[in-house]
Amino acid sequence: MKIAFLDFEFGQIYGSYRRDFLVTQAGVLLYDTDNDIFKIAEMILKPDSELVMRASNGGKLKEWVINYHTKKSFPYDKKFKRIKNDSKKLRQEWVIFLLAFTFTNNLKLKLSTIKKVVY
Repeated sequence: MKIAFLDFEFGQIYGSYRRDFLVTQAGVLLYDTDNDIFKIAEMILKPDSELVMRASNGGKLKEWVINYHTKKSFPYDKKFKRIKNDSKKLRQEWVIFLLAFTFTNNLKLKLSTIKKVVY
């Protein structure tokens, strides 16, 4: 039997009305119980959109904005609001991109084998 564990990371679209999110990373851990083997795969996605990043350091929340595609970042402004239709258009374009990317790659993930981890 094979068991799959999926993990998705999301980024909030900067200034979105509904706190809309885009997928920025997808990972899978596949466990083959018959052969006791783990396989993992990861896909990093770089949307051409500004996303809010958050990190907590010593109980203090730090927020900034980054565009992974252009590699530009700038300070977060909580008063900034994006036009509602703009966020919807971004979400729709990203879904189309993800579908095209998946079919272009023939629905295959490059899995690397990991030897059994012993504790």
